[in-house]
Amino acid sequence: MEMNINDWQKWADNSLPLYSGIDNGGKIAFSIDGVEDKLVVFTKNEDSISANLLTNLDDTEIDDKIADLVFEIKPMDVEDIISEDTFSMFLQLNVLNKIKIYPLVDVKTLSKKGYEAFLSKIGANIANSSNCGCCCC
Repeated sequence: MEMNINDWQKWADNSLPLYSGIDNGGKIAFSIDGVEDKLVVFTKNEDSISANLLTNLDDTEIDDKIADLVFEIKPMDVEDIISEDTFSMFLQLNVLNKIKIYPLVDVKTLSKKGYEAFLSKIGANIANSSNCGCCCC
């Protein structure tokens, strides 16, 4: 599957307000189900998000050195997500439990790094158990 980092960067730029509570340096990765050797990583900066494509990950364990959270999405949903100028398709897919969320740090660290508001905006809650389908609740 072709992964155009410019498309991901545009999508991140258009969704910047969503990341407002996350501490600078916070990292969120996007994994495409079935694409084991590539990962899109968003890094929160002062006034922007930078998108980077990590490649050749076949033998690399994805851990908290790479990202704080990983979202796993289906290949068929990628184009729908990144082709829009908002985060709405991502939110819809998350509500339908079509996106898996894997925290790579503990709940306390997520909260300390400012992810609580971000996760709340996408329908997940790290403070209480819920039925959002993610591993962080």
